[in-house]
Amino acid sequence: MYRRCVVLVLVLALGTTACGGDSGAGAPGAVGDSGGPVFDLSIEDGEVLGGVRRVEASIGEKITIEVTGDGTEQIHVHGYDLYLQLENGEGSIVFDALIPGRFEIEFEESGRLILELTVK
Repeated sequence: MYRRCVVLVLVLALGTTACGGDSGAGAPGAVGDSGGPVFDLSIEDGEVLGGVRRVEASIGEKITIEVTGDGTEQIHVHGYDLYLQLENGEGSIVFDALIPGRFEIEFEESGRLILELTVK
């Protein structure tokens, strides 16, 4: 129950992020309903297709991280201390980019890095 509450809070708090440039995430210029960037991650056999990406967002943007595939691990957004438990390999996180810096987003159980987010 606690994890579902955390996921619900994350979904309500998070927004959509555009890939703004050559981030390698999502479709070029992909902008979510909230006007922020959307970063799409595809998971296959526990690995992110295309490898670890480095992406950027601006302070105040709503960021959306969309995950699809066969992953079952929990995803942790460091610095923002947000978690997403993938259900049937899918899930999304939406949050306001209010803290500047570089943040690792990883599979919590294995500690494998899946995305590096820089907020400027």
